[in-house]
Amino acid sequence: MRLSYFILMAGLFAGVPALGSSASPRPNIVLILSDDMGFSDIGVTGGEIQTPNIDSLAHGGRIFTQFYNTARCCPSRAALMTGLYSHQAGIGHLIYKTPYIGYGDHLTSDSATIAEVLHGAGYATYMVGKWHMAPRTYDPVKDVQYWPTRRGFDKFYGTINGSDSFYDPATLTRGEKYISPEADPLYKPDHFYYTDAITDNAIMYLKEHEKQDPEKPFFMYVAYTASHWPMQAPDDAIAPYRGKYDAGYETMHAARARRLKESGLVPEVGDIAPPVGKWADVKDKKLKAALMETYAGMASRMDQGIGKIVEQLRAEGKLDNTLLIYLQDNGACAEDPYAKPRPPRKPVPPMKPDEIQTDSQPKYTRDGKPVRTGHDVFPGPPDTLTAYLEEWANVSNTPFRKYKHFVQEGGISTPLVAYWPAGIHPTSATQVVRTPAHLIDLMPTFMELAGASYPKTRQGVALQPLQGVSLVSSLTSGAAVKRGEPLFWEHEGNRAVRDGKWKIVAISEDGPWELYDMETDRGETHDLSAQHPDIVKKMAAQWQQWAATHRVLPLGGWRDRIKIHPDGAQPGVEKVTLKQGEALPQEKSLEMKDHGLRISFDVLAGPVEGVLAAQGASFNGFSVYAKNGRVHFVAAIDKERQEVSVSVPDKLPFTVTAELLPDESGSTTLKAGYNTAKAPFGDKLFPANPTQGISAGFDSETPVGKYPKQFPFRGKLGPVSAEALTKSTE
Repeated sequence: MRLSYFILMAGLFAGVPALGSSASPRPNIVLILSDDMGFSDIGVTGGEIQTPNIDSLAHGGRIFTQFYNTARCCPSRAALMTGLYSHQAGIGHLIYKTPYIGYGDHLTSDSATIAEVLHGAGYATYMVGKWHMAPRTYDPVKDVQYWPTRRGFDKFYGTINGSDSFYDPATLTRGEKYISPEADPLYKPDHFYYTDAITDNAIMYLKEHEKQDPEKPFFMYVAYTASHWPMQAPDDAIAPYRGKYDAGYETMHAARARRLKESGLVPEVGDIAPPVGKWADVKDKKLKAALMETYAGMASRMDQGIGKIVEQLRAEGKLDNTLLIYLQDNGACAEDPYAKPRPPRKPVPPMKPDEIQTDSQPKYTRDGKPVRTGHDVFPGPPDTLTAYLEEWANVSNTPFRKYKHFVQEGGISTPLVAYWPAGIHPTSATQVVRTPAHLIDLMPTFMELAGASYPKTRQGVALQPLQGVSLVSSLTSGAAVKRGEPLFWEHEGNRAVRDGKWKIVAISEDGPWELYDMETDRGETHDLSAQHPDIVKKMAAQWQQWAATHRVLPLGGWRDRIKIHPDGAQPGVEKVTLKQGEALPQEKSLEMKDHGLRISFDVLAGPVEGVLAAQGASFNGFSVYAKNGRVHFVAAIDKERQEVSVSVPDKLPFTVTAELLPDESGSTTLKAGYNTAKAPFGDKLFPANPTQGISAGFDSETPVGKYPKQFPFRGKLGPVSAEALTKSTE
């Protein structure tokens, strides 16, 4: 990561305590997220999958049994990283672009990440694994502003994409550069397997930190992709589970339910949601059992990696004052993206060692074998793409209803395991917190532990207020989570509200609200909406108010995908007005793609020096600035630049107007008082929206013109009005 970025970062979060300001040592934080796993998959919550390391953390720490995610991979990550609801952070659905800020393909610029806030408080920050909060394109030059190293992380190794082959993942990245598994100069395993690579690189970063700055606290985000499809794992990972699932769906579901009941972890479940599927009707039982065997092997391999990370912390003497958190991004997944068999193909020549994989569902392995799909394919090796299907997903989500995508408990419930010897006194029994908590609570929790303050602005843009509450007292003493507001959900029209013991939930945008008592019926088997219509009405109104103020509406907006332009930028607006010192996030700034520009304001007082208004960067943006007695207007369109300037008028106040006209000849015009300059620019218009927002009186991020990063206007401005011009505008 470039040094200049973190010099800038230090200025973004003014007001946070300096390193060492806390009375006691601040803990290191290791946040571990698994992918597409069910509530009862790990051993401590009733699973038969071997997860001794996660179980050990739970038995020596604390487990939250009513912890919630958002029901989908990338929205969960957005909420987790920002402390905002996912729509507020710009990712209310999958990574697709729509006309609506809440349903975008990247984190909004008016949100801050945990890494940014903790980095500003003196923490080193590292990430390994799945990011899934950037556009689905393969151009690191244009997309890199949305990557982890531009959102607060010192170092990153992992994938930008959401799901890929475990043997040859697309968008595998180190820092800000795509790499192949075979051409990474820093990591050369005998056999590449992505889960192992995530573990090994996490340990690499821990070792480097110990050598370079051992006294500095660190935040590490470890985002595994196990056990998300495709079902792929080495033979030695699968071997312990051969024959383990031959008894079938109903038997495994009942065994998990029994163990959960005996453990007493979730006494509020009530009647358990029934199993899905009949094992007696399955024709190819060996193949169907192999799907779950592979899934279990993937989870076990991850658990082994977690154990290695714990041992590294122990070896460095850091384990005692490290908070380790384990949780899951959504419930188990019933999706089947690989159902259709691919036509037979002949082998092709192997990929070159440095050749980058660009297909998340590759047609061939790196050694040239055709990759097979369909329901007759045995899972595991690199030349297969399979999912483990609804019946096993139902087993994984025991004792709850539904799956990933839905907001019933099976879609949004995850155990959260917390281990911190210095802060959570170890006992012989697992310590349980049963009050509801949510991903949005982790940012304020980590901030309190780090002695960090939530900044008011990021790169000049006002930040949205945090939505969560701190869980520190629940972590350290087991106290109930105190929350003054309900919790809310929306995903693909599926909606829910949790307020105390009550939960309303609906399937689809027009589905009726159901009501459940979470103290006696967390299995959601007894709908009480007919008995308590007043409660439903009140909570439905709360949901509507939340949706109207948190970028959720229009309901169904996630369907309105627009064609992806190579720039990956969000559509903007036609007109804006800002006061001096204000800035807008990119998503609310001017629509510049295929548009011209008119910007106007009054300079009321001097000194006349500094940036007057700007949007974008040096490769795509515009700026009006004063320097050395002249006012400049620069338009940067891809690699071409047009700049005009005039002398600063002798008398104040004066009006500045700058234009880039979208007519056939095209021209840039600058007026400052009576001084005018004009130059032809052909028919050049912005080919894409600038990736940085508009600001008045300063340049909020990368300089557009030839001036320093910190070059605010030193005088006084009137309101700055800017308008995007179409070719029909005169």
